[in-house]
Amino acid sequence: MTMISIKVLSVKCSPATVLLMLGLINMLTGCAKLFPMVDGAAVKLVIDSIVPAQGTAGQPVLVYGSGFSASPSGNKVYFNGQAAVMDTIASYHVLRVFAPAGGKTGNITLAASGDSVSGPVFTYVVAPVITNVVYNNTFIISGQHFDPQVSVVTVSGQTIPGFVYGSQGGQDALVLTPLVLNDQMDNPAPVVVTVRNVASNSYPYLFYPQITRFMPDTAHRNATTTIRGLLFGNRSVPSTLRAFYYDGNQRKTYMSPDPAILSWTTNTIQASMPDYHNYGSLAAGNLSMYIYLEVSVSTKVVSQGLYYSVR
Repeated sequence: MTMISIKVLSVKCSPATVLLMLGLINMLTGCAKLFPMVDGAAVKLVIDSIVPAQGTAGQPVLVYGSGFSASPSGNKVYFNGQAAVMDTIASYHVLRVFAPAGGKTGNITLAASGDSVSGPVFTYVVAPVITNVVYNNTFIISGQHFDPQVSVVTVSGQTIPGFVYGSQGGQDALVLTPLVLNDQMDNPAPVVVTVRNVASNSYPYLFYPQITRFMPDTAHRNATTTIRGLLFGNRSVPSTLRAFYYDGNQRKTYMSPDPAILSWTTNTIQASMPDYHNYGSLAAGNLSMYIYLEVSVSTKVVSQGLYYSVR
């Protein structure tokens, strides 16, 4: 039998060397926790940024960083300690979550792969609320949580500058004098106040319609009359066009049938005028008389007069 001899070398280490080696071992064994392996490389759990950094409860928030779990259930995100709702979107570098209800402004934290890390601050913004709108040359919006500096007002989708912040009866108020109306504004017009990209409820305000002119300036029976103006709306609420006249005793008498609507937009109404020869002075043989055309949009009514001719 052949004997094999193995020589064991003895290495002497100083106490400092031993401590250093133990530290390296501890650090390396801890890497599995602090640095999850992604595509063969160790990646530390980090939150780089969040978008947006403010919003209301339920606001979708993208969390950017590294070392996340690619499985949504492998990540736990907290808004100042309040657990967020996780979306199904998740990767090693981005997560999509929803700001939890009842959360408060504070740091976002993330737990994944046995580690946790703190990130940027998410600021909860309370959505503004419109409680009332009044217009009588001066446009006043009342509500809560308006901002003196950054409240943006839109009316019928159009941004209206120049509002001044104040308070009335314990509520916030935004005041503008005058409000310049244009012929593209809907009626009822949705009024919205936005504060730091957070929009209020949409408050439908009903304006009085306005008639600016008739084309032609005399209406003829069985012919088309065009009414130009503002705030006729899109007939999303009950809207009518009627004709009436005042008799010798100044009694208001509606004429039948109503003008037949051919088209109706926010600034133009086209209608075919009926034969009214049996009314007023026309019944006495006159060829024309002064009548009124009345436009109603829900409860707001306006009328304007013109001559009507049977010729």
